[in-house]
Amino acid sequence: MNRFLTWKVATVQNFDLRVNVRISQSGNSGIHYRAMSRPDLGLDVVTGYQCDIVAGRSQYNGQLHEEGGRKILAHAGEKVVADPLGGQWVTGTFEVREFESGKWHEYRIFFFVIKLSLLGLMNKKKKYLIMTNNS
Repeated sequence: MNRFLTWKVATVQNFDLRVNVRISQSGNSGIHYRAMSRPDLGLDVVTGYQCDIVAGRSQYNGQLHEEGGRKILAHAGEKVVADPLGGQWVTGTFEVREFESGKWHEYRIFFFVIKLSLLGLMNKKKKYLIMTNNS
Protein backbone atom coordinates (compact mmCIF):
# COMPACT_ATOMS: atom_id res chain seq x y z
CA MET A 1 0.00 0.00 0.00
CA ASN A 2 1.33 3.44 -0.92
CA ARG A 3 1.41 6.41 1.44
CA PHE A 4 2.10 10.03 0.52
CA LEU A 5 3.05 13.23 2.31
CA THR A 6 1.42 16.09 0.41
CA TRP A 7 1.83 19.87 0.28
CA LYS A 8 -1.58 21.57 0.10
CA VAL A 9 -0.73 25.07 1.30
CA ALA A 10 -0.22 26.59 -2.15
CA THR A 11 0.49 25.76 -5.78
CA VAL A 12 4.10 26.33 -6.74
CA GLN A 13 5.32 27.13 -10.24
CA ASN A 14 9.09 26.72 -10.02
CA PHE A 15 10.98 25.04 -7.20
CA ASP A 16 14.29 23.72 -5.96
CA LEU A 17 13.66 20.77 -3.63
CA ARG A 18 16.53 19.34 -1.59
CA VAL A 19 15.90 16.39 0.68
CA ASN A 20 17.93 13.82 2.56
CA VAL A 21 16.67 10.26 2.16
CA ARG A 22 17.52 6.91 3.68
CA ILE A 23 16.13 3.62 2.47
CA SER A 24 16.28 0.01 3.68
CA GLN A 25 18.21 -2.70 1.83
CA SER A 26 15.17 -3.94 -0.09
CA GLY A 27 13.49 -0.54 -0.27
CA ASN A 28 11.74 0.86 -3.33
CA SER A 29 10.40 4.38 -2.91
CA GLY A 30 10.31 7.74 -4.62
CA ILE A 31 9.58 11.43 -4.51
CA HIS A 32 6.38 12.45 -6.31
CA TYR A 33 6.00 16.07 -7.38
CA ARG A 34 3.51 17.96 -9.48
CA ALA A 35 1.30 14.98 -8.67
CA MET A 36 -2.45 14.73 -8.28
CA SER A 37 -4.39 12.47 -5.95
CA ARG A 38 -6.65 10.22 -8.05
CA PRO A 39 -9.25 8.52 -5.84
CA ASP A 40 -11.20 7.70 -9.04
CA LEU A 41 -8.38 5.26 -9.92
CA GLY A 42 -8.14 3.64 -6.48
CA LEU A 43 -7.11 4.06 -2.87
CA ASP A 44 -3.82 5.95 -2.44
CA VAL A 45 -3.23 6.47 -6.19
CA VAL A 46 -1.47 9.55 -7.54
CA THR A 47 -0.42 10.54 -11.05
CA GLY A 48 2.50 12.82 -11.89
CA TYR A 49 6.28 12.87 -11.86
CA GLN A 50 8.32 10.57 -9.63
CA CYS A 51 12.03 10.43 -8.88
CA ASP A 52 12.78 6.80 -7.97
CA ILE A 53 14.75 5.92 -4.84
CA VAL A 54 15.97 2.32 -4.96
CA ALA A 55 18.79 0.79 -2.93
CA GLY A 56 21.25 -1.56 -4.60
CA ARG A 57 19.91 -1.06 -8.15
CA SER A 58 21.72 1.95 -9.55
CA GLN A 59 20.10 1.59 -12.98
CA TYR A 60 16.77 2.71 -11.41
CA ASN A 61 17.92 5.04 -8.65
CA GLY A 62 17.15 8.64 -9.61
CA GLN A 63 15.21 7.63 -12.70
CA LEU A 64 12.35 9.99 -13.60
CA HIS A 65 9.02 8.68 -14.73
CA GLU A 66 5.54 10.07 -15.08
CA GLU A 67 3.16 7.90 -13.08
CA GLY A 68 -0.04 7.42 -15.09
CA GLY A 69 1.41 9.30 -18.07
CA ARG A 70 4.34 9.08 -20.46
CA LYS A 71 6.22 6.57 -18.26
CA ILE A 72 10.05 6.88 -18.27
CA LEU A 73 11.21 10.42 -19.10
CA ALA A 74 14.85 10.09 -18.00
CA HIS A 75 16.84 7.00 -17.12
CA ALA A 76 19.39 7.14 -14.32
CA GLY A 77 22.41 9.15 -15.46
CA GLU A 78 20.61 11.13 -18.19
CA LYS A 79 20.11 14.89 -18.43
CA VAL A 80 16.86 15.40 -20.33
CA VAL A 81 14.79 18.31 -21.62
CA ALA A 82 11.10 17.47 -22.09
CA ASP A 83 8.26 19.49 -23.57
CA PRO A 84 4.51 19.31 -22.80
CA LEU A 85 3.77 17.71 -26.18
CA GLY A 86 5.78 14.59 -25.34
CA GLY A 87 9.10 15.41 -27.00
CA GLN A 88 12.22 14.68 -24.99
CA TRP A 89 15.92 15.04 -25.70
CA VAL A 90 18.91 13.61 -23.87
CA THR A 91 21.26 16.57 -23.54
CA GLY A 92 24.02 14.88 -21.56
CA THR A 93 24.91 12.19 -19.10
CA PHE A 94 26.48 11.96 -15.68
CA GLU A 95 27.96 9.22 -13.53
CA VAL A 96 25.44 6.94 -11.86
CA ARG A 97 26.48 6.30 -8.28
CA GLU A 98 25.61 3.31 -6.18
CA PHE A 99 23.03 4.09 -3.51
CA GLU A 100 24.05 2.36 -0.30
CA SER A 101 21.14 1.30 1.88
CA GLY A 102 20.85 2.49 5.47
CA LYS A 103 22.80 5.72 4.83
CA TRP A 104 21.61 9.26 4.18
CA HIS A 105 21.80 10.61 0.64
CA GLU A 106 20.96 14.07 -0.69
CA TYR A 107 18.50 14.42 -3.56
CA ARG A 108 17.81 17.64 -5.45
CA ILE A 109 14.95 18.26 -7.85
CA PHE A 110 15.16 21.62 -9.63
CA PHE A 111 12.06 22.38 -11.74
CA PHE A 112 11.36 25.52 -13.71
CA VAL A 113 9.13 26.59 -16.60
CA ILE A 114 10.09 29.13 -19.26
CA LYS A 115 7.48 30.77 -21.48
CA LEU A 116 8.66 31.53 -25.00
CA SER A 117 7.02 33.96 -27.39
CA LEU A 118 7.52 33.28 -31.10
CA LEU A 119 6.89 36.36 -33.30
CA GLY A 120 4.35 37.52 -30.74
CA LEU A 121 1.80 35.11 -32.20
CA MET A 122 1.90 32.15 -29.87
CA ASN A 123 3.19 31.18 -26.47
CA LYS A 124 4.76 27.85 -25.66
CA LYS A 125 5.91 26.53 -22.34
CA LYS A 126 9.07 24.49 -22.04
CA LYS A 127 9.72 22.58 -18.85
CA TYR A 128 13.25 22.02 -17.68
CA LEU A 129 14.08 19.48 -15.05
CA ILE A 130 17.46 18.91 -13.52
CA MET A 131 17.76 16.01 -11.09
CA THR A 132 20.87 15.08 -9.18
CA ASN A 133 21.73 12.39 -6.68
CA ASN A 134 24.57 13.82 -4.62
CA SER A 135 25.28 10.68 -2.58
